[in-house]
Amino acid sequence: MIMRIWIIIKIHFFLTILLVVTPSSINSGELSDKFDGKNYIKSSVCGGCHTKIYEAWKRSLHANSARDPIFQTAILQSLSIAPLKEVSKCFSCHVPAVKKIEGIDFMSEDVLEGVTCDYCHSTSGIEKGRTPSLRSSPGIIKYGPYSGLESPVHKTQENPLFRQSEFCMGCHEYWNKNIGILTTYSEWKASKYSSEGIQCQNCHMPYVEGEIVDPSVKKSLKKINLHEPPGGRSIEQLKKAAEVKIISKRVQDGKWDVEVRVINSGAGHKLPTGLPSRYLLLEFSAETEGGKRIYTDNYKFMKLMGDAQGKPLYRDYEIMLKSERILSDNRLSPGEAQTVVFSFIAPEDGVHVNAKLLYVYEPYVITRELMNVEIGSVKEKLR
Repeated sequence: MIMRIWIIIKIHFFLTILLVVTPSSINSGELSDKFDGKNYIKSSVCGGCHTKIYEAWKRSLHANSARDPIFQTAILQSLSIAPLKEVSKCFSCHVPAVKKIEGIDFMSEDVLEGVTCDYCHSTSGIEKGRTPSLRSSPGIIKYGPYSGLESPVHKTQENPLFRQSEFCMGCHEYWNKNIGILTTYSEWKASKYSSEGIQCQNCHMPYVEGEIVDPSVKKSLKKINLHEPPGGRSIEQLKKAAEVKIISKRVQDGKWDVEVRVINSGAGHKLPTGLPSRYLLLEFSAETEGGKRIYTDNYKFMKLMGDAQGKPLYRDYEIMLKSERILSDNRLSPGEAQTVVFSFIAPEDGVHVNAKLLYVYEPYVITRELMNVEIGSVKEKLR
């Protein structure tokens, strides 16, 4: 009897070429002038001193939140059914440092930087509500999880929020017309992890070895938070989230009942979480000793959204813009186990069963296709 967890997911890799200020070229006076309180600092400037953190951030989905072809496709689809003003709410999380969307060049460096270093580290608090937001303003003070730090370029201030899940809810909690669409934070809040003081950062931004500041600039702590947070597109993270077990097998008069248990054993939120277009698929099959498949079935764990008329919504952009009700939600809460029974007719001996749990996300992405049509031809014998 073989049991394996399989993961299905599309992973996108981004190649980003950026000009980085090297530590040897840093002029603290010139950099200080950039903190004028009007504009956020480009992340490449931050990378001049915070080298290790910047290198990790560049590889993250935060840095690529605006470059992500899934997001770019969803924006184009959204604009086909809604005005820019309504669609622009997506930018408050994917491009939060850009305050004005009208007339902006969507391919500009400001937009393509995504969730920037300076936006997060200029956060002094959070505006709570159904759909919360970070209270971030550009300025000379840079906030973080540590106290007693000094910088030759900017002021520093400890903010406990950086160690708390409330920081993450600024983007990982979204409601539309009192309907929870993205509810990762509230799922965590209702879990044992919250009551035990285990924060989002413990799993997604753990401490790793590395200097806060490049040693050529100054000595600093050699412990940093991971700035390449693993999530729903990390195969390693997904494989730690759930377990699949066959807990009982019963046969009577040639009818088998096999109980398969799925456990959310490693996620501090529901599984899956985030966009409701993602779901878990439990696939079950039975085969004879000779390998002939005699039974297949599956079961979905998902949150299904509906529009005002109750029509199911499956595409990301429709879910974000049209959701007005939750049609069903059987996802696995933290620590929860659900049992699914598969019944089939088969011989009492020589039957092998297999249960697979797949994480499925099938977003729309703009692709390039070749159009190659012969529109004419001529053929002649030369001699």
